[in-house]
Amino acid sequence: MKDLSKHYEQLTADERFRLWVEAMGRKDGQELDRLEATCPRLRYDAQDYAYTRRKARFTVYAMASALQRLEIDLLASTALVVALVNDDNGNDSAESKAIEAFKTFMRLRHGKRDGWLRFCKRIGVGPDAMAARFVEHVDWAMEAAEAVSEALEEDSADDPSNAEVIATREFEALIDAWGETT
Repeated sequence: MKDLSKHYEQLTADERFRLWVEAMGRKDGQELDRLEATCPRLRYDAQDYAYTRRKARFTVYAMASALQRLEIDLLASTALVVALVNDDNGNDSAESKAIEAFKTFMRLRHGKRDGWLRFCKRIGVGPDAMAARFVEHVDWAMEAAEAVSEALEEDSADDPSNAEVIATREFEALIDAWGETT
């Protein structure tokens, strides 16, 4: 095979990126070094990095929070449907397990959401500004699940899946991660 590395200075950004991904997959440190060393160096005029970094980091956090919320909502809804189906079929064991799963997902939903709300309040931003258009349909769809959850939830203060415990962990993790960027 011919040594193409002497032509690396002429690679397009896309070609260099694809080679980088392949080298990462192979764990080829020498190739990665060659790709980095031969990459053209440019100078840019850009916005303040501290500001840009916060924007980018918050966008990632907001989208990750929204995606987690959607995933948990889907799991909670699925558990509720399974419980309802098994209730109609008279399968008490499966219904009970599905109800417990539903309750756990709803506590997780509340905890994650509360942690996110606390974090956004702490840093002084609206919690739904970034992701509202992606998740606006979810809240009205989850109203029935919320009503069922409230009716089913018992005092679970000592439960490790308690929403308050989850909220505190979520908040602290977000604050710790955010602190690394300021």
